[in-house]
Amino acid sequence: MRLRALLVLAALSCTLPAERAPDATDADLARATRDSAPDIAPISPDARAWVLFTEGGDTIAHEVAREGRDWLEVTLTLDRRAESQRIVIASQGGADVRWDVLREWAPAVARPAERWRLLPFGDSLTVVRGALIGVPVDVGTVPLPRDAAPWHDASVALLERVVRQGLVLAGAAERSVVSLTTPERVRRVRVTRIGLDSVRVAHPDGDWLLRVDGSGRVQGGASPSRRLLLRRVAVPDDSARAHSQADTHGDAQNGVMHQSVLLHAPDGVRLAGTFTRPTTGDPVPVVVFVSGSGPQDRDLGVPGFDGYRPFAELAESLALRGIASLRVDDRGTGASGGSAYSATFADEARDVRALLAWLRARAELRPSAIALVGHSDGGHVVLEVAASDTARRGGAIRAVLLLGTPAESGRALARAQRLAWLDERSRDGVPPSEATRATLDALDAETERLAARDPWLRDWLAHEPSRALGGVRAPVLVAHGAHDGQVPVAQAVQLAALLRARGAGDVSVQRLPGVNHLLLADSSGDPRGYRRLPSRALPADVRDTLVAWLSARLRERP
Repeated sequence: MRLRALLVLAALSCTLPAERAPDATDADLARATRDSAPDIAPISPDARAWVLFTEGGDTIAHEVAREGRDWLEVTLTLDRRAESQRIVIASQGGADVRWDVLREWAPAVARPAERWRLLPFGDSLTVVRGALIGVPVDVGTVPLPRDAAPWHDASVALLERVVRQGLVLAGAAERSVVSLTTPERVRRVRVTRIGLDSVRVAHPDGDWLLRVDGSGRVQGGASPSRRLLLRRVAVPDDSARAHSQADTHGDAQNGVMHQSVLLHAPDGVRLAGTFTRPTTGDPVPVVVFVSGSGPQDRDLGVPGFDGYRPFAELAESLALRGIASLRVDDRGTGASGGSAYSATFADEARDVRALLAWLRARAELRPSAIALVGHSDGGHVVLEVAASDTARRGGAIRAVLLLGTPAESGRALARAQRLAWLDERSRDGVPPSEATRATLDALDAETERLAARDPWLRDWLAHEPSRALGGVRAPVLVAHGAHDGQVPVAQAVQLAALLRARGAGDVSVQRLPGVNHLLLADSSGDPRGYRRLPSRALPADVRDTLVAWLSARLRERP
């Protein structure tokens, strides 16, 4: 089955050439792994790294893997292809629920980033693939053996995962593997222990002979038929670091200091970001930026949409007015760990509370002057935090700025978006045709099918913003692009009314003329035209309006 869906996600493809040779012997293993022995001291099993190279010494890939209770994050650097790939395997209850792949190229390649989302459904695999922003994606389904595991020719972490499962699970020595590059291609592999510390993985494209430790973790190995070696190497162990760490080598220009920070969420996932502050010695107010749904970096940027950095622009302007700020990469994005599509709204709210705790412990900040800024669905997160913040005495949230935040659930918003993109007349209140309704129903049904397997999508569809609005007492500005083609500007008024009805007293609405959902100048607001916009910088009047409102609220005395 194939269906053209109105979603925005991405794709991957990469295979390594294989050259068959006679089956390897134990002597081959001894020779090959002697040359690829690990050059590290024992480190935490939560962080591992390998290098894959030819027998001639040419490096093919560098890999770093980190894992949590229900996710495995793999970062591959494919040297010969000038590309990097980020693979995240998310599981729930011991079973995989999604395999995400982000593929990026070096600037010289001039190729847009891609993302694939693969959802195993037991006997089938749903594959969602396309670019990251501004275009629809393809949704397809292929048959899937029930014992299938994800596979990538250059990934030792995924190879190790198959090895460990084969050694630990009785009767699981043979299983199917699905290539993340060509998911229609299913192969059978066999895991066989050939010594106390050695394993053979028989694969149709060439066997792997591996040295493993007692838990099955790969220390080194070789694929003689492909003339490849792999070696485990040292990697920084984030889990052994302190709760937070600041890079003291900031960049001070024009009275502004930028510092790299590394914190940990309550579940241990690392959150990497930037703390920007004026260089004045007096305690200053501070703003926390929160992005919306989908993986975005600390600047609100997405791969392949270069030059879009609204949070960085706002942070710089705020610092010039004497206001600090903190922004972090989303989970599974940039330098942060974890899975981009495993955190719920509640998880994201806990992440923001961890950021607040870090800020409130810093002497150069005023704990009584903190603002939260949320873009799109990030507005729901900051509203929940503002409503439940317990630091009331001398540290309550002083202001909340919402940017393009929906007033409806994801389920209602998704249908409204699709209707607007399928039939532009619907924006003027024209009822959809019978054919349009049939297409909408098919898209809705496909989305619900995906949500049945995807916890993140299920949470996004069901989230009702009105449930998080009670208890917000800080002043709120609902700012919305007048040409927003993703969240209709009418929802700004609707959201403000909901806030007032739930007890918020100081709520105002600001229509931002001429800009879209990304707060960029745009005459139509249609997301399909984002890549063609002449500028990816915030218009000066939009930036000044937002910064002026935050500055005024944060400098008021409670």
